[in-house]
Amino acid sequence: MSTLRAAIRAASEDPRHPFVFDEELLCKPLKVQVNNIEDKYYTDNELKEIYQQLAARDKEKLKGKTVGSVYADYFTPLALLCFHTGLRPSYALQIMKSDINFADKKLRIRATVGKIKKDQYIEITPEIEAILKEWLKHSCHQTTSTKWLFPSPRSKGAHITSYKKTKASFIKRLSFAHLDFRIIRHTFATRHTKQTNNIRKTQIALGHKSSKTTERYTHVNQDDHCNDMADYSASLDQIMPAKAHDASMHT
Repeated sequence: MSTLRAAIRAASEDPRHPFVFDEELLCKPLKVQVNNIEDKYYTDNELKEIYQQLAARDKEKLKGKTVGSVYADYFTPLALLCFHTGLRPSYALQIMKSDINFADKKLRIRATVGKIKKDQYIEITPEIEAILKEWLKHSCHQTTSTKWLFPSPRSKGAHITSYKKTKASFIKRLSFAHLDFRIIRHTFATRHTKQTNNIRKTQIALGHKSSKTTERYTHVNQDDHCNDMADYSASLDQIMPAKAHDASMHT
């Protein structure tokens, strides 16, 4: 900290960018705030609670209603899809139905989405397939000719763009009082890396730019990634079963 204070004092005296800095502030302890979000991931118990509360929420919202699906609305399939793929929610919300290829087991993330410069593909595991097909049964897909996987209930022809209010309401159901999609993504990265024992494969799964340091020691091809996605998704399914999220979960 003494080095930092000396640097600030020297900068204040530099004629190229002079500014006045209170010397008294230099004598006070400097506090550094650390954001632990990036280091956080959900434990097995937290994952189970999230899944159970998603199911309970759906059950409550579906009372007296028939929507053709066990999902009351978009929130459960969005959360489960992000858990199983590591997708950012903003990317998931922009998936079109035409991006889903069940025959080839591929889910396309288009180059026009976010930071993506070229199309990327996610392996559709049996668990991801179950989530997608169950959500596509929902009446919102039967009564409108929407092209989106997550169509907006208010704006015809558009997709959902915000989930914050729904998320804030859902958080109140959790004993640990937080649900953050950055943590969901970090949970995917943590569990996928543990499952594959290869950080490079996780980088491919997340669509990150390749790490030069990692590339010095390892190489992975697309077939390896597809197999690892299947292994990862199956392991997560032991805690958050995609196929079990049906009527039996709501009894």
